[in-house]
Amino acid sequence: GKLTKAYEKHGRQYGVVELTITMPVTALINDDTKTQAKDAKLVIRLQRDGPIDGSLGATRFGLTFDGDIKGTLNANGMDFGLEVTIRGRAEELREPTTKK
Repeated sequence: GKLTKAYEKHGRQYGVVELTITMPVTALINDDTKTQAKDAKLVIRLQRDGPIDGSLGATRFGLTFDGDIKGTLNANGMDFGLEVTIRGRAEELREPTTKK
């Protein structure tokens, strides 16, 4: 991961930290059938935007994932092209609570 942005907010030091994970996909397996994947990968990106000075403050978390998987499946002597596309995004905002 890396710190991609640093800034001050409400007298506190904030920052954006990003982590990218890239995983190759070599095959898809269904029961006993293994389909080789070509130039396939899954990329997950995590992002945190919040205090970096040890203080409490609103923090935003983000997650995206992208994947493109292609292969050829053989069933009953016939070849079928297989293409899987995966896209997703999630975001969450966490704010500290105060005691009453």
